[in-house]
Amino acid sequence: MFNFLLHKKRRIYLDHASTTPLDPQVLFVMNTVYQNHYYNPENWYKESVITNRYITNARKTVADILITQHEKIVFTSGGTESNHLAILGAIYHYQLQYPEKIPHIICSSIEHASVLQLLQNLETKKTITLGIIPVDSNGIVDSDVLKKMITSETVLICVMYVNNEIGSIQPIAEIAKLVRWYKKHHNQDTYPLFHTDAIQAANYLDLSVTKLGVDSLSLSGSKIYGPKSSGCVYLKNPDLYTPLFIGGNQQSGMRAGTVDIASVAGFATALQRVTNMRTTEKDRLRDLQQLAISEIEKIKTKLGIDIIINGPSLTADDRIPNNIHISIAGIDGEELVILLDHGGYCVSTRSACSLDEQEESHVITAIRTGQPNQYRDYGAIRITMGQTTNKRDILNLFDTLSTIIKNKQAVIKQLAK
Repeated sequence: MFNFLLHKKRRIYLDHASTTPLDPQVLFVMNTVYQNHYYNPENWYKESVITNRYITNARKTVADILITQHEKIVFTSGGTESNHLAILGAIYHYQLQYPEKIPHIICSSIEHASVLQLLQNLETKKTITLGIIPVDSNGIVDSDVLKKMITSETVLICVMYVNNEIGSIQPIAEIAKLVRWYKKHHNQDTYPLFHTDAIQAANYLDLSVTKLGVDSLSLSGSKIYGPKSSGCVYLKNPDLYTPLFIGGNQQSGMRAGTVDIASVAGFATALQRVTNMRTTEKDRLRDLQQLAISEIEKIKTKLGIDIIINGPSLTADDRIPNNIHISIAGIDGEELVILLDHGGYCVSTRSACSLDEQEESHVITAIRTGQPNQYRDYGAIRITMGQTTNKRDILNLFDTLSTIIKNKQAVIKQLAK
């Protein structure tokens, strides 16, 4: 029934929220470093000094994009480490200052696993108390609810800038304003700190930490056409964070260990390049989102099947332009991914960091809280476009999806006889 899918030749990658291909210019920069600047940057001879400049220049590039001082940037091995340094670093520092207290942490119900599961693990160990901010059907946190959750023991608030599954954009500046209000009206100079995971935002949104008003912000190279094991975290006040790695004074003592110069240079190059093309790429992908809406409506009308868009509307300002997340009635999400794979398309059902989980995505569960169970047999797929995605890719994708659904309906009809 589905043999037609095996004849596709060209593979179409539509899973850019999981990871992105390496930008050729980034590869060129990294190869240059690997071949010519392999020296340890912590020594005093000429080659070492020249090598160290790659770190200095990369830190300046990132700091300029975030509009901050270069000493507030710490390079890491990726998004997970960046989030852990911002979260564990803040908690450990607080515990050193106030060993008799148990820190209270707040996060949204749809945080990435590197944040949510970390905090849940700490709560299980009774290291912290944890408050979860609910989200609405669009995946947006309720600031009024958050306001009521903050207490005198709250040390850290974590709300991701953009959700990695449904692409919803959180009102980070608004939340930061609320945090500042709380501090002012409760005579709190330091706490709570406010962290945002901006890993999915870097391609499309402003990263000015001054405008956002955050105390820490994490980024990952693997989502911006950079090297996989690269990233950084912005720390507004590094003195409020305890390093996770010790045994060296690299990066002002915030991360011990010899810096991977090539990855750092590649990360900074990638971030600069996606920043330069942010506006044009955002507009281009928004047009493809509009095309997707049209194709979804055609399938719904033609085949009489219910397809829902998860998260904000594909035309909304509170959704990034490369994300299309849909649920289709009566078809399992993993089955759809496999059939589309046979057809030459790479899509996913959820975050790649949660694929071994058997339950429904925690993000989908969160945005459907309070809704009837009518969507429990709806299979979800996430389509995330990138720099190489074009109109023909989207048209062909939904044409293939239409054929899959049609054949699936035929099978079900045949079995019902």
